[in-house]
Amino acid sequence: MKYWLNILLSLVSVQQEDFLITAVSEPPCFDGDIKAFIQSNISYPVEALHDSVEGRVSVEFWVDTAGNTVKHEILRGVRDDLDREALRVARLIKFVTPAKQKDRPVAVRYVIPVDFFLDEQMNRRVFFDKDTSDCFEEFNERYGKWMENSLVTFWAVPPSLKRSSKKYADLICERLSEINYGNQYLQTMILIDENGKPYCCSLSSQESLEGEDRRAILGLLKSLRFNPAKDIKRNVKSFYSFSPRKNKKDGRWFYPESTNWEKERRHDKS
Repeated sequence: MKYWLNILLSLVSVQQEDFLITAVSEPPCFDGDIKAFIQSNISYPVEALHDSVEGRVSVEFWVDTAGNTVKHEILRGVRDDLDREALRVARLIKFVTPAKQKDRPVAVRYVIPVDFFLDEQMNRRVFFDKDTSDCFEEFNERYGKWMENSLVTFWAVPPSLKRSSKKYADLICERLSEINYGNQYLQTMILIDENGKPYCCSLSSQESLEGEDRRAILGLLKSLRFNPAKDIKRNVKSFYSFSPRKNKKDGRWFYPESTNWEKERRHDKS
């Protein structure tokens, strides 16, 4: 089967978007332009950027009967850092309706190309220049000096984590639980633009996460989306400290926002 897939991939034009491996009467439906979604969520790996490495990564996955994407794997890679980023973005994809065969939902195999082209990325600036840098320097410059010896309110309406970000927040906690991270809290700093999208994500210098675990957490942090802060008339830049913590009883990680959402859900039902 892999041999057949490789032949199929070699026949696909470089202009080809995405395609199904499984023939069905009704393909899965994605809400919007899947290529634009991929490009808007790519963070060009810093080392690949410095090395001027580019190319196309082909990612295969299954779309299950609920529209979720599962069992992601690289069919054709470029190099490890680009492949990892392609997998990260592919895991963000969710279809609003699954594929159907004779009006019944069915699971299908799907292939998408994830393009890393330097000119396009530089022009669109969809990667994060500050992913591996320290956001606390900008935080101190923009906000810190106003906080000395006084209580400061920066916004009429502060930023808040969108419920649509629950998937990524849960993945952060799952990762921390899987590696049995030793600290009781994870201290982060997220700088947010006027549209509620992070433009800089950092872990505190006190955090001991390194290597792939650190990259994974940073990648998930920048996938979070927020209701932007507001002054009286408009959306404004802001900051947010997403701080998951470890449950002392079972060692599993959670984040306070999930507790608040659950309380709101129960209140809405009552």
